[in-house]
Amino acid sequence: MESTIPDVSIVVICYAHERWLQSAIDSALDQAGVSCEVIVVNDGSPNTDELEQIITPYDNRIRYVTRPNGGISAARNTGLGLARARHLIFLDADDR
Repeated sequence: MESTIPDVSIVVICYAHERWLQSAIDSALDQAGVSCEVIVVNDGSPNTDELEQIITPYDNRIRYVTRPNGGISAARNTGLGLARARHLIFLDADDR
């Protein structure tokens, strides 16, 4: 079965910004008029347990990957490599 390619891939980078992550994911998922995939990249956050508790309710609506801390550019490149859409948006975890 072929999966539908989304219109936009939204890559959310997180490193120690867990307290804002839920708001960022909600704003990404609330986009109207386009199909979106949301990819959350854990860039070696020291609070991984907390981060994963926050994303658990979104399990079937987001893609999650964790990587060793390499900084924002490396984390964005990880998300870019996973993105399936033609259009891409980077959204930091502390943004909406």
